[in-house]
Amino acid sequence: MKLPVIKTKMLLLYFFLQYVEFLLVFGSKFICGDGHFRCLGNEATCISKQELNYIPELPDHIQKVDILLGDVERIDSPDFFQNVTHISSLSMIRSGLTYIAPGAFDILQNLTSLDIGANQLDALPENTFSPETRSRLLHFDATENNFHCRCDLIWFSEWLISNSSVFHPPGIKKYFCVNKYFLGKPLLINIVELRGLDKQACLMSGDYLAFIIFILSVLLGSFVFYLFLKIYCSPKLTTVKQRVLLPFRLLRTKLHTFVCTTNVAFKYDVFVAYAEEDNDFVSDHLRPRLEDELGLKLCLHQRDFHPGRNILENIEDSVTSSKKVLMVFTTHFAHSPWCQFELALCQRHAMDHGDLLLVVHVNNTPVSDLTPTMTAIVRTCTYIAWSQAGEGRVIFWNSLLLALGDVLTTHAPRSLQRRQQQRQQQGEMNQDEEQAGETVIV
Repeated sequence: MKLPVIKTKMLLLYFFLQYVEFLLVFGSKFICGDGHFRCLGNEATCISKQELNYIPELPDHIQKVDILLGDVERIDSPDFFQNVTHISSLSMIRSGLTYIAPGAFDILQNLTSLDIGANQLDALPENTFSPETRSRLLHFDATENNFHCRCDLIWFSEWLISNSSVFHPPGIKKYFCVNKYFLGKPLLINIVELRGLDKQACLMSGDYLAFIIFILSVLLGSFVFYLFLKIYCSPKLTTVKQRVLLPFRLLRTKLHTFVCTTNVAFKYDVFVAYAEEDNDFVSDHLRPRLEDELGLKLCLHQRDFHPGRNILENIEDSVTSSKKVLMVFTTHFAHSPWCQFELALCQRHAMDHGDLLLVVHVNNTPVSDLTPTMTAIVRTCTYIAWSQAGEGRVIFWNSLLLALGDVLTTHAPRSLQRRQQQRQQQGEMNQDEEQAGETVIV
């Protein structure tokens, strides 16, 4: 009775030893790259949880390398790929990548497919890829990264447009960058829209803005510290309530005085933001009525921008030097990158000063032709629609003059004086014509 049991146990032991031998002989063939990769067919997949400082040597028949969910924080030099120069496909999705050295992929002479999506990249300079490397790529994916809207992405927007087939899937509309300057909070912008920006925009760098913000913060902090020292060292303030409330009252008085004084120093009454193609509307309708008849001083970029100065500086100085901001919404305005920049800057200015944007909607431009920011303004704010009809035009001017009430009040005397001067000049011209007529009769 015991013999069959012994035979069964011996048989099981035999099969177990055969299985162990199979793993030792064949299983080890699937592990490659110093134990960091699993090789199957012509593909090598990273299985290591350790941080990779370089890709180890892989068999020559490997064509595709996948570092999905790996740990590669930085690619500091092309030496990272020196052991796999023969591969044609590289995938580094969600590998924790934050930096790529210039020309890091140029060593991969056979590379035709590259995927670096879903990482932590905030920049992609042009020297990341040589022109030869870009020309070899048949598929490229860098979506779901934390790109910042800077000038070093302008080249990338041009590449997206000129070689859109390389980026399908997912397509060029899936590429966004984050801009934290316009509205003080993350604002997603399609990278394709950066293509129209002038290279002069690069002169306004993030480091310069950070320096200005730092200086202003130091000055404000020093002023507040001085206020508290002066108040708390004063023997006249005997109660806690006085010590707590007085700083805020003084600060409110200072701010009120600052606003009042800056109002007097404004250079323009109204800053008009419009596209170049809409100059006829501004010169034929807005300027004659607001300047010639009502005596307001408009800021028009074709006439009042300083020649030779940076365009961004001209826009910023003109907006901050104007009491009101008037936007002329048209299809041309939606398609102009500079107009979109003016819109974002004017929004920021209006929020900082507690003012409202005045929007004139011309030609009833369809919502589908507007940008998301323009659509949000049209749907949430009351705008003034231009009309060619007689009654509609009367309503338009009444609404616009009502919106400009504060500015018109301060310029009412000057407007009346200008009208009197015009009437006086017209009367003198009539007298000269009558005298000329009498002379001819004699």
